[in-house]
Amino acid sequence: MTRLILILAILGMSDPVAPARATENWTVVDLGQARREAHCMDAATAAMERLRIVYGVERIERANWTVYAYAINGGPHDAVITCTYGANLGTRGTLLIHSDARQVMARGFARTVLQSFRATADILERQWLEEAKRRNGF
Repeated sequence: MTRLILILAILGMSDPVAPARATENWTVVDLGQARREAHCMDAATAAMERLRIVYGVERIERANWTVYAYAINGGPHDAVITCTYGANLGTRGTLLIHSDARQVMARGFARTVLQSFRATADILERQWLEEAKRRNGF
């Protein structure tokens, strides 16, 4: 139920690396689809670790279907990546950043996360396909 409410709350706010239209201080970015929830979560974790390397993050927490980053760049910036079920039996990654600072800074965070998430998700997809081909004798 929580996933459904969250999905409904962010519908229509999927312009890549653009501030959300409905609420102040929020940036919402569609990170794309991953074949499996585990792939999405691994890509989300890698993206938040990349954010830690580039900007500094006080704490990263991983839950069942979310990865959180707190106090990005030592300031009042927090982010969460959700991995929710999407179309075609895949899992959709969505980044939500809350920041009291300028939107320019939040967009920089979002670009870093988007690039890292997509790169990791693509690697995991290739590995999954290679394993599937090997198992099926292709």
